[in-house]
Amino acid sequence: MRLRIGWLGLTTALILNGGSIAGPLPPGRQHRGSIEGENTVTFVPRANLAPIKFDYQVKVEYIVDTRYGKESKPSTDEEVKPPVEEVAVKKVVVKKAPRTKKKEAESPASRISGAIDLSLHSLERSYRQNGQSILETRASRARFQGRVQPDAPVFNVSANDAPPPVQQILKNFDVVAASLLLNDDLKVVDRRYRVEGAQRAVLETLLSIHTPVPKGVDSWESPTQLVMGHGQTAKGLLRFEKQKPAATARPTDPRPSDLIKVKVSGVLRAEGVIAGNLIKDGTYTVTGEQTFDSHTHEWIAARWSVVVVNELANQAGITVAQSKGTMTVESRAVVAGSSATPSEATPKL
Repeated sequence: MRLRIGWLGLTTALILNGGSIAGPLPPGRQHRGSIEGENTVTFVPRANLAPIKFDYQVKVEYIVDTRYGKESKPSTDEEVKPPVEEVAVKKVVVKKAPRTKKKEAESPASRISGAIDLSLHSLERSYRQNGQSILETRASRARFQGRVQPDAPVFNVSANDAPPPVQQILKNFDVVAASLLLNDDLKVVDRRYRVEGAQRAVLETLLSIHTPVPKGVDSWESPTQLVMGHGQTAKGLLRFEKQKPAATARPTDPRPSDLIKVKVSGVLRAEGVIAGNLIKDGTYTVTGEQTFDSHTHEWIAARWSVVVVNELANQAGITVAQSKGTMTVESRAVVAGSSATPSEATPKL
């Protein structure tokens, strides 16, 4: 029996991600990240089925543009309004409720004064079930390569030669795909996404890693979403806690006080559907550490260790299997000068 539990979703339309004709990269700091893990699905005795083991790996290259200050403008089309609408609104405000509208417009909690924009550059995935390769793909701005079924030939197409529906999907690369909009206190006012499906789950995970650091606190909680398969995410609050500088830090270290170690911990709840079965009592227990550069106001490294426990139930709510495993989520900023642009290397398929 082959249990199709595609970690990021095996639907071909969502797998064919790539890029359009080559062009300039979005502004910001380049990062490389990875998500990898393994799970074992054990069925209840009455099913008379052998356990199924699977492992997965995702490598992603992306760009984060962190912009603070009142001059910052979110990279979203929704912020631009037609002049006619603005005039109409002003007339209504002046006649009906000038004080209330003015107060709302100037509220520090709702005023957008910064943003964290995220752009995907490339995405590489591999998935194995009981040691057999099920899926191998790599997508970038210019091309998609991959095998989406076992023993199938490698599909290789450039953005220019791809069918129109695929070209539309390829436009998600090397453009701002998601944004966190911030107020003066560096708190998230809104989240904006320009893509859906499997890519969005990856973007939500990356945005959770690059959550803003609130002003004047040593610990805080942040809403988090962690990719879990089929375009779904485990959700909840993670606690971030700044660590005191090590007593052995050398005075000669460059900007030693600018680098802040932050511990991450918490339990995310998983809900959704896998292979036609409901996820029941799913938990993703996260422990990890991140490094924040207070000089540039950016996260430069992160590593989360995740323990995954899910029960799978049928439509009647009866448990039919249990899934246990581990996941490692890592991200690191590209050192200046090490690479002019993110890698365009092609995997061997």
